[in-house]
Amino acid sequence: MPNHVVSIQFLRFLAAFMVVVHHAQIALVHHDLADDVVSRSARWTDMGAAGVHIFFVISGFIMVLTTEMTARGTAAARAFLARRFLRIYPFYILCCVLYLAIFALVGTPNQLAIPDLLLALALAPGKSAGIIGPGWTLSYEVYFYACFAAGLLLTGRRGLLAVTIFFLFCIAVGVISRFEQPWLQVLTNPLLLEFLLGAWIAVLVLGPDDVPERTIAPLIVISLLLFLSGAAYDASSIPTVVLWGVPSALLVLALAAQEIRRGAPRWMSAFTALGDASYALYLLHVLLLDIALLSIKALGGTAEHAIAWGAIGVGVSIVGALTVHEFVERPMLHGLRSRVLPAGNEAVSRTATDRDAPVLRASERSKA
Repeated sequence: MPNHVVSIQFLRFLAAFMVVVHHAQIALVHHDLADDVVSRSARWTDMGAAGVHIFFVISGFIMVLTTEMTARGTAAARAFLARRFLRIYPFYILCCVLYLAIFALVGTPNQLAIPDLLLALALAPGKSAGIIGPGWTLSYEVYFYACFAAGLLLTGRRGLLAVTIFFLFCIAVGVISRFEQPWLQVLTNPLLLEFLLGAWIAVLVLGPDDVPERTIAPLIVISLLLFLSGAAYDASSIPTVVLWGVPSALLVLALAAQEIRRGAPRWMSAFTALGDASYALYLLHVLLLDIALLSIKALGGTAEHAIAWGAIGVGVSIVGALTVHEFVERPMLHGLRSRVLPAGNEAVSRTATDRDAPVLRASERSKA
């Protein structure tokens, strides 16, 4: 059986690409390589921040998809956490070491105190952006994984229902109390709704009844219109979970439903490798953008060709991430899994993780 959800692989790359474009515009301005057009484009490139929200919805979706047919109980929760830990932490720590080394070499060493440095490496809330800026989102991922693992202790849908009720309660407390402590902000942030949206979308898509085909195209159109309207108009007063989370959820629902009914469009298959490398792209692009733009500036580049420099920076980021994924991340992950996970779990993890998930086929689902 094919071992990728093609539409999700495409969305994973799209989300990472959006974040890279968003940060490329910021980097061009920061390095004085932005012309008037690029400087004024922030309203549109800021839409790239929506990529984070697509990632959150995808995460909830994939966690349900990859545990749908697994047993429940303590062993299942422990195995789930082990796979998640190996997927997130080793490569993240390796990237942190790379950031610290390169910044030290160019004369701008990280100024974090040792305790804060260790907390950043642990992805502690409020500290997870200390080395790699986009690392702040991983605090939410880790929290969701921990709660989802707890839900695996319960049978059937009761675990996801318990997690849903718990998150809704925490969010309500956060809205009322408006906590200032980073830990409590993560535990009560409305962004947690996006994980829940993804999880329940998976329940819907994997259920016995197909999403009506006539609704798929309208869902895609509505999603794209919401994304564009959020960029076209000043929507700063709208919570991001509504501004970007809702269209992200609609897009995931539409493409997953389309794939389960008719299969993914053939052109999406071209993004499989890019989807695999999305974690590397997400973690490394800030560093790669800086390296590319500083090199351009050192060679005499000016703001006159800002769009070209931005395109080069984005291209370098993608190629660099693909290379690192192929020759570093993937071999490292495979080696760690084969050594740490039991043989059965290691085999499952290759086809049941958020980056190596089984393809959605209606013929392969139970209609009971």
